Amino acid sequence: MSEILYYRRSNGDEVSVEVGSALHNRLSADGEYTQITEFEGEVIPPEDLAEEDETETETETVELPIEGFDDLTVEEVVPHLEDLDAEDLSVIEAYEIANKNRTTLLEAIEAARSED
Repeated sequence: MSEILYYRRSNGDEVSVEVGSALHNRLSADGEYTQITEFEGEVIPPEDLAEEDETETETETVELPIEGFDDLTVEEVVPHLEDLDAEDLSVIEAYEIANKNRTTLLEAIEAARSED
């Protein structure tokens, strides 16, 4: 079973990641994220971070604020970013980090966030 760590972004968003994953490597190097032991208001002891009840694991479908996101190129996504609020930008960012992790798109998301 893989070890899971939790991170909080400077804006308060929280994310759980598998140790050694591309997302973990990016977040641990990103100064905007801080490793935490508290997630969704519950204190999680460090020794319990890797524990997961496999019988209750469900696949969560993420509803993205940009239709057809998975099929779009960075160039096709960027114009849509200016229409999104901070929460939608965070959803897109987390999804992108966990999936394709395209640096150019992540930088565009950050630029759109600072324009808000």
